[in-house]
Amino acid sequence: MSRNSTTLLIVASLVIVGAFVFFNNNQTGTPTESDVAGAIGTVEKYRSEQLNSSDVVTEATPSDIFATFSTDPAALEGLSTILGRCSAQERLRLYERMDAQMASTILDRAPEAERASLAGRATAEERVKMIDRMDMDERSKFLGKAGIDAAAYERADAQERAKLTGRLTGGLAALYQRATPEERVNLLGRATAEERVKLYDRADAMERAKVMGRATAEERASVFERASMQERADLVGRLSMDSKAAVLDRAPVQDRIRLYERMDAQMASTILDRAPEAERASLVARATAEERIKMIGRMDMDERSKFLGKAGIDAAAYERADAQERAKLTGRLTGGLAALYQRATPEERVSLMGRATPEERVKLYDRATAAEKATLLGAAPDFERADILARAIVGGRVSLDASPELERVEAERMR
Repeated sequence: MSRNSTTLLIVASLVIVGAFVFFNNNQTGTPTESDVAGAIGTVEKYRSEQLNSSDVVTEATPSDIFATFSTDPAALEGLSTILGRCSAQERLRLYERMDAQMASTILDRAPEAERASLAGRATAEERVKMIDRMDMDERSKFLGKAGIDAAAYERADAQERAKLTGRLTGGLAALYQRATPEERVNLLGRATAEERVKLYDRADAMERAKVMGRATAEERASVFERASMQERADLVGRLSMDSKAAVLDRAPVQDRIRLYERMDAQMASTILDRAPEAERASLVARATAEERIKMIGRMDMDERSKFLGKAGIDAAAYERADAQERAKLTGRLTGGLAALYQRATPEERVSLMGRATPEERVKLYDRATAAEKATLLGAAPDFERADILARAIVGGRVSLDASPELERVEAERMR
């Protein structure tokens, strides 16, 4: 397909999607937001597409990163601020994903009058169940205040009890206290949308973060678009070390490699030292003859003699040989490569790393500590930090310009 045809197809698709959204919004009355952040754009050949539902991996569930955020005050504050910019309808849709226990905890913060209002929506059957959870003394006092004969209530069956309490108007806040979390959520479901969002908006920052963690990828994308690029970047800067590391861990492979390869040679070398011997030997196997000679030359005489002997190379002949002859002697070297690695400089190790496959590089670099990952992410340009954070919160995805090899690696990582 030609470029012009592809462009026309994309434009036509956008028109169709736009028409669908327009008519759907007009039918449902759903409010639209005008302050959605624009695309970050291209900076220094870095491609950063604007988030939308077609970009994200909907099956990704980044509960791990929200668990990390739940102990990070900066993350909680940032997420709470962003969520607060959503419309009441959008917030309500997210709030209603919380479990009954969390919802009940939030409802307990409401004034007595609001809790009483909820209990006033209980069915006769629900009221009887709540009253029956009171102990004998509490129930007797409650019924007495309501003008109901306690002895008659105790003798009555369920149907008669329902009749006795059917016109109950006082003491509803006390009745609320005897409702189970599940019953409280049911009562809340009978309130108006305005009442529900008012009650739920008493959620604290940690609860809002948990709510975000339960949202779908599309919902998280919609919420996070409320934050500008600079706000996202600034939020990354305020995150704790563990939160920054968690954000980087959820970045697509190509994003992680791009950050890793900006580290200085000493940090890279330190990380590579944590690799198993076989992986370090694999790196040295990619060394040129000149590099091998330099590494061997850094060994002291005794170490070099033993190394060459194990490799089946006459040490005396090696010492007499010139550079060209030494290259021939070590050209077929296959054993002792891990020992050779130990004599490589940090710069040489990074150079060898550049010859590894993307899978090997990211596997080796992912051994970075949380502190090292936090340092790398914190040093990234604003636009890049902002985009990596957005992808971590929305759910990792592979960039449109990723190679098939990197796409496969990312798919395996996200499983």
